[in-house]
Amino acid sequence: MKNTISKLSRFLLIVFLLASALAIPPGPARASGAATFTVTSNSDADNALDGFCTLREAISAAVGDANYHGCSNTGAGFGDDLIIFSISGGSSTITLTADLPSISTGILTIDGSNSGSPVVIDGGSSYRPFNIYSSVSLTLKNLTVQHSYFAGYGGAAYNAGTLNVFNSSFLNNLATFEGGAIENDGTVTIANSTFSGNSAPYGGALQNTSGTATILNSTFSGNTASGHGGALGTWDGGGTSANTTVKNTIMANSTAIEDCFNAWASLPGILTGDHNIIETAGSGSATCSGITTSAADPMLGSLTGSPAYFPLSAGSPAMDAGNDAICPAAPVNNESQNGVTRPQGAHCDIGSYEVDFPPTVKSITLLDPNPTSKLSVRFAVTFSEAVTDVAAADFSLTKTGVIAGASVTGVSGTGATRTVSVNTGKRNGTLRLDIPTTATITDLTGNPLSGLPFLGQTYTVKKILTVRSTGSQDGWILESSENSSAGGTLNATNATFNLGDNAAKKQYRDILSFNTSGLPDTAVITSVTLKIKKSAVVGGGNPVTMFQGFMLDIKKGFFGSSAALQISDFQAAASKTGLGPFSPTPSGTLYTITVPPAAYPYINRLATNGGLTQLRLRFKLDDNNNLIANFISFDSGNAPAAYRPILTITFHVP
Repeated sequence: MKNTISKLSRFLLIVFLLASALAIPPGPARASGAATFTVTSNSDADNALDGFCTLREAISAAVGDANYHGCSNTGAGFGDDLIIFSISGGSSTITLTADLPSISTGILTIDGSNSGSPVVIDGGSSYRPFNIYSSVSLTLKNLTVQHSYFAGYGGAAYNAGTLNVFNSSFLNNLATFEGGAIENDGTVTIANSTFSGNSAPYGGALQNTSGTATILNSTFSGNTASGHGGALGTWDGGGTSANTTVKNTIMANSTAIEDCFNAWASLPGILTGDHNIIETAGSGSATCSGITTSAADPMLGSLTGSPAYFPLSAGSPAMDAGNDAICPAAPVNNESQNGVTRPQGAHCDIGSYEVDFPPTVKSITLLDPNPTSKLSVRFAVTFSEAVTDVAAADFSLTKTGVIAGASVTGVSGTGATRTVSVNTGKRNGTLRLDIPTTATITDLTGNPLSGLPFLGQTYTVKKILTVRSTGSQDGWILESSENSSAGGTLNATNATFNLGDNAAKKQYRDILSFNTSGLPDTAVITSVTLKIKKSAVVGGGNPVTMFQGFMLDIKKGFFGSSAALQISDFQAAASKTGLGPFSPTPSGTLYTITVPPAAYPYINRLATNGGLTQLRLRFKLDDNNNLIANFISFDSGNAPAAYRPILTITFHVP
């Protein structure tokens, strides 16, 4: 039984406070709109002449729905009001010289984010910042409220209306009776916040009396109650049971009989919750054991940051132990007081703090069709969380085959995903995108990427089509007579074909037949070479020089009326004639002819005409008039596979 004041006395005191609040005349009717007031000074003055807007003056302006002293509305109108901070000079600590004006009308948010320096409201161990009337709403975000004092209920805040506390800290506040930080007789919601060093005889940090309290992902540690409930006290304050929900919250290290106290058997509050660590939950009818998941030491580190929070030490039972249904929902919103997105592990952590695991690579996947002949392809890179400092140099390419010139050309995207563009270079092979150990990628709090190297998926790059002449469609054709320019005889079965003339001064011409339908329909050809292997020379000398070099005619499809070798192919129309002369220096017995770009449009990329591209090969000089057979025999499409004529086409797809 409390020995400081009787239950009846406390009930009468609460009734008196509520009656006093209701007796104060209400403010003016709220206008529609949204007003914004910017605090520009850390002074606590109420001065019409200094040109500054102090927090005290901003609250007066918001409550009064009118510009006040140096506080001018920069919003769309008056109504749901917002107070923000832009204080030059470094410090944003506001030390009170009196209680702040009561929040007596409307809806007000005081937001300390994006202020340039942490916003601290300091009661100077003498004053209480917040008194919230019934039917009024106050939201506190990204603030520290400290060293407040009130002789009675609620050292930093007394709430009879609606109070929301998000991403904020209440430190070292004191009340002489209940609620060292907050006394609630209305509706209070606390999320991602820390309460430490607060003190009162009952409810060292928070006392919920006849109100509704919701506490989510918050940490209460090191609070003091000389009576009961170092972190939380609840009771039925006169006919209406306090209704308190606590989830994903730590209550520990209190200087009190217990961390959580649920009044007496005759005046209990209604407690619900789960996934909480409460070191001492009380006993008997006043126990909070029904909402306690663990009574273990939460293993908190030292208070740090501003607004301050308690980190979780290695091995803390709070890690990965939260209710995953609470973290993504409002007001937690997958946030934490230390600015780390929840969850980092398999589950979100209990308390206001989320352990910041280093980022990892979840996947590197292909974004374009595979295999590919494109000049550039894209990879999708997904990280475990938002990362920064991602550059092309953070990636490497693992290549196989004969690919040359491939490189990472660009990185785009934000947050936890990036798109990496890669130039696929030249020739054929595979390309895999990796992140090596030398990568300097970090998360938003500076943690370097872990789990490296990470190996991604692989593109198969096909930019070279290599085809051999088809033996059933190639061979030599001999001119019918000198200068007739018409075919007379042919041979489509020999393992060789001839270039030059015979003793009757008749010219040899040869048809080589290649199936080029393996090219993509939209292929852009960048180079073509023809390789033919010398088998023998008849008549001595060097026929290539003797007959002034090779000449090529090209046919998209096939010469004449059939893909098979025909006598008329000797003179049949070509798609492009007269390419050459070419006088390549052989490498051993192998001649390589570089086919000029003028031929590229006539290389068949489609399946029409059998997908064929045929070449007619001859020498520039039709005969040398010496009545001696002079020719070179080259291996034909009927020779062993390794010796057959080869057409090599390098290309890309736009």
